[in-house]
Amino acid sequence: MITRERVNEILLSKKWKFAKTMKSIPHAYILEKHWNEEEKYQDVADFITEHGEKRLFFRRFYYYYKLDGHEYWSMKISDGTGIINRAEINV
Repeated sequence: MITRERVNEILLSKKWKFAKTMKSIPHAYILEKHWNEEEKYQDVADFITEHGEKRLFFRRFYYYYKLDGHEYWSMKISDGTGIINRAEINV
């Protein structure tokens, strides 16, 4: 089981890509395929779901995990690949 400290370390170390196609909802993301084996994407995504705050966004519920002025949420994209998003809190 992954610890909160390890999740925080991983999330803070990632290089996030700005979501250019959604400028009206400013956020960044990283695809599952860009994680290395030691980082365990699915463990981090599961941690966010287990410890995040459940909120409705465009008719779907997501779990938001807050850390260091940002909130993180995971989701699947159209090809079934995982993605973790990050946005500044109160933007």
